[in-house]
Amino acid sequence: MACCELLFVQTEHIKDIWPKVSGFIAEAVHKLELSDFGILEKELFEGKALLWIALDGEHVKAASVTQITIVNGRKYCTIIALGGQDRDEWMPLISGLEQYARDMNCKAMRIFGRLGWSRVLPDYKIVGHISERTLQ
Repeated sequence: MACCELLFVQTEHIKDIWPKVSGFIAEAVHKLELSDFGILEKELFEGKALLWIALDGEHVKAASVTQITIVNGRKYCTIIALGGQDRDEWMPLISGLEQYARDMNCKAMRIFGRLGWSRVLPDYKIVGHISERTLQ
C-alpha cells in the first residue's frame, strides 16, 4: 500500500533536504559497512551519486542513494543505501528506481544490503556473497 511519492533530489537541492534524510542513510550504511557515510555524502553533493526520497505530503518517510556503474561494459544501477520508517508504505516505490535504471539503459538493478532484503524483494536474486572474519 503505497502512500508516498518518489522524488529525485537535484544535486543543488541536496543541502536543503539532507538534514531530514541523512539519519536514514547513516543508519543504513552503518548497519552493513559496505559504504562509508562520509564518502557517500561527498559523492551526493558532487553529483556522483543520486538521492531519492519517499515523501508523504511534507513528511519524508525514506531516503535512498543510487549509483550507476559500468562493469565489463554493462551498466548497473545500485541502491547503495536505503532507509526510512513505515517500510510497507514506501517499498512499492522501488519500482520507480527500477524505471530510472531502465531509462538509463542499465542491465540490472542491484542492492547492497542485508540478507533481509531478499524476503521483502522476492524478485531480486542473490548473485554474490560477502564473507567476513573479524581480525584482532
